Amino acid sequence: MSAARSFPNWVMLERFIFRVDDDKEFPDDVIRASGLTSQENPFHVAFRLSNPPGISRIYVQLPGFPNSRNVLPFSVVATHRHLVLFTLPPCTELDNDGPSIRPPENDRRMVMLRSTGLLYLGNQDEFEVVELNLYLSRPQVVLAQLCLLRSHISKVASSGWRTIRLPIHVHGNPDDVHQLYSWKTDTVIPFDNQLCWIDYMRGILFYDPAAIVVSFLPFPVDHETPRRNKECFWLYRGVSVLDASGVLKFIDVARDDGLGFESLRRDAGFTVTCYSLVLGEHKKKKKKHRRTMEWREDYKITSNELWSINSLDCLPRTLLMFPQVDIDRPHIVHFLAPELRYVIKKMWVVAIDMNTKIVESSSLYINGKEDLQTEDAGLTRAKSRFPQSFLPSDFSKFITFSSTSSCPATILLSSKYAMVPGEDSVVSRHWLKELFHVVVYFYAL
Repeated sequence: MSAARSFPNWVMLERFIFRVDDDKEFPDDVIRASGLTSQENPFHVAFRLSNPPGISRIYVQLPGFPNSRNVLPFSVVATHRHLVLFTLPPCTELDNDGPSIRPPENDRRMVMLRSTGLLYLGNQDEFEVVELNLYLSRPQVVLAQLCLLRSHISKVASSGWRTIRLPIHVHGNPDDVHQLYSWKTDTVIPFDNQLCWIDYMRGILFYDPAAIVVSFLPFPVDHETPRRNKECFWLYRGVSVLDASGVLKFIDVARDDGLGFESLRRDAGFTVTCYSLVLGEHKKKKKKHRRTMEWREDYKITSNELWSINSLDCLPRTLLMFPQVDIDRPHIVHFLAPELRYVIKKMWVVAIDMNTKIVESSSLYINGKEDLQTEDAGLTRAKSRFPQSFLPSDFSKFITFSSTSSCPATILLSSKYAMVPGEDSVVSRHWLKELFHVVVYFYAL
């Protein structure tokens, strides 16, 4: 009997998706899943998984869609536990650039992908897709409007999307509510049975579905920063969740020169600061259960300290971007180190032991112009123009099967109907048709 195949406990997913429509070129040494869209167009998704600091890739085959060099009609939105959420057209993405004066008409749902999160509810494999919008109802009062879509529609009062509006509790100084006036979501992550919307310039909005509470916690950093640097905070900050220990960490890479997406000035450096979120006990106030939250500084390390210990070969003398704490080993932090002098850039993935300040590994991620003649040409151009963080996920640990069995993946489609694993009833066609999303379930056998 063949030995069981093992998979990484967690992965760093490449957000750039590789489209390969040719059957002969589509990867076959990967985890694969297939399905049909609401238009009866077939598609295939493949995951090539690597242990961090290796980068895992997603491949897609879309024979029924136009092949455009400018737009790929498929993207990964979010992951949580054994779930991966993708989007297919005609779902439309809109920017969320802060509170609106009036809510939109409720005639047709237009999903803001940047403000949409996925939360596994842990109850009979239910999950919820949640979109956040902020509205300025009156001076000094910002409301959170949550548009929610639960997988088991029959178990909630209404079918399709349902909307709730909630006041926002501000942790610490109530005057920090002004930071919500220009809110722009950079990413959405699950944490401690909550969803977190993150604006890397301002802080985190927490939604607790059990208490039905939305709260805001500002980042513990000085906001007196040059505007060019503020606009690029999403490059130099990262929030990581350690599910095993129930810890959320925030890392800030502060440039000395105050610049944005450009090379460090001569003799300039940076400082890496890590904070942990400290959760207090639940407090009941006006029939709402709230937890106190505050930041605790873990460590602060300068670029001079790192450069003095590590050679140029293992640590390029450039900026460190997109910090990601290792889920299994929290003292290790992964960074993207780009060479910013050129239009087509070289980039390295660097893992640093923050206890010893020693680089544990360093590998070339993008090889600049040399990659333009390879299958990675699209990735290299895209990342040189608009770099992105990797998407951390532990869905890979739910995949366990022998080499002789098929992939334990079930597809929930935006098709005419779909079956939820373990359920006898058919999922409502209504919400599937509106969402135009694909959810891939991974189960251990």
